[in-house]
Amino acid sequence: MDLRFFDQLGSLRKNFSNHRSKVLKTLQPWLGLLLLLGLGHSLVQWITRGGVQDWLEQSPPKPSVWVGVIHSLGLIEVKEQKKLDRLYRLMPTTTDQQGACWTSQDQNWIALFDASAAPTGIRFFEKPASSLSPLLTQWSRLERTWRGIVQLDQKRSDYTTKHPAPLKKKASTRSPFEIRY
Repeated sequence: MDLRFFDQLGSLRKNFSNHRSKVLKTLQPWLGLLLLLGLGHSLVQWITRGGVQDWLEQSPPKPSVWVGVIHSLGLIEVKEQKKLDRLYRLMPTTTDQQGACWTSQDQNWIALFDASAAPTGIRFFEKPASSLSPLLTQWSRLERTWRGIVQLDQKRSDYTTKHPAPLKKKASTRSPFEIRY
């Protein structure tokens, strides 16, 4: 065999490897961009298929979040032991999952199942100056997910639109020393 053939083959191999590295250097940014576009597209597909909804349902809000929402609605935590005992007896259930929330029909009372609330595991919240009414025997459970917080806000606003607070009588602006003819 002729040795020139092997020399030509070696030079072809060198030229090809140089050419290949040049091609890879020019294609590398484009391949990176194509990869990023593919990942972005798959992320959008995951979100539109309900990935966020799945996460919202599988990651319920912590009791501290519930407490913040309940306080923002103007309810305060019940500390009086006599009221706590009575509320505990009126609850339809005394065992539920951590973070479960129950509301009374008149929306003046809320029970939150929280393991940190010793000894019962339930924290009760009341609208200030509300009495223990017969409506307390009718409780409804909210969803334990983030939708439950939305339900709480909706129920509260629905109840207040159906049952507005009575208007207070205006205080007399007249002076007791005023003389009228």
